[in-house]
Amino acid sequence: MKIPGKIRSFDGTRLAFRVWGEATDKKPVVCCSGIACDDMYWTYLAPDLSQERQVVTWDYPWHGNSGPPEDPEETSVPSLARHAHTLLQHLDLSAVATVGHSMGVQVILEWWNLFREDVAAIVPVGGPFARTVGSLYGTGLGRFMLSALEAAARIQPDLTSLAWRAMFQSSIADPIGRAGGLIGHAPADMMDRYFSHLRQLDPIGILEMFRKGQEHSAEDYLEEIDVPVLIIHGKADVMSPFSLAQEMARRIPGAELIGIDGGAHTLPIEDPDMINATIRRFLREKVDSS
Repeated sequence: MKIPGKIRSFDGTRLAFRVWGEATDKKPVVCCSGIACDDMYWTYLAPDLSQERQVVTWDYPWHGNSGPPEDPEETSVPSLARHAHTLLQHLDLSAVATVGHSMGVQVILEWWNLFREDVAAIVPVGGPFARTVGSLYGTGLGRFMLSALEAAARIQPDLTSLAWRAMFQSSIADPIGRAGGLIGHAPADMMDRYFSHLRQLDPIGILEMFRKGQEHSAEDYLEEIDVPVLIIHGKADVMSPFSLAQEMARRIPGAELIGIDGGAHTLPIEDPDMINATIRRFLREKVDSS
């Protein structure tokens, strides 16, 4: 069962969320998506976990069914963590397990940093702990592309919007993404949904969020994390290379790292049965029993 809702967040932004399943004696789970994603990447995980615990998915400002930010400055990674905290208060939940994908990994790490009483466990899936696009293909290419797109958006915002909608047509973006290794063994219909959502976004706002994600880092507090951590990462991820997951696992005390051979940045929808079973096992053994 999925129940949708909306709240006013701390800055007045209308945030959309979905509650999956009933409250039980097991820890609830809150999922935080990557930038430019709605809850598509939780299509398999949320209903699976909700068979034994409550699961919450939600949309960032500008994303999915949420509204634009009332304050455009409140779209940084710390701001997204505050939005998550506000949502948790609205739902009267505390000490939840958090799952993040892509930039959502930065969000759940920052959420723990700012509101430690909220977070009982951290599950990063295919995402960095710092600098959202800073390691594309293990180079500075992501930073260069972001700077170039931001400059184009400032100079020609209307043309940038037209180009944005054109280049994210599934017939163009899907084969390019697969050829470049950004998309793994993800179902074509799921990627079509992703690109459809992407085309509807405001490129100027999304590029600003990418820039803020690029400025964020959890490096200063990784060693302080004192809750159970399970890191799941594709070994073939070119957006967020596996070496970043290895470094995160080394720096977080007691963190468990699962590397997926051939896994790309679309990991949550590439092999959902394995991903879901791994997270279920972790929650039962390390979180519910604590």
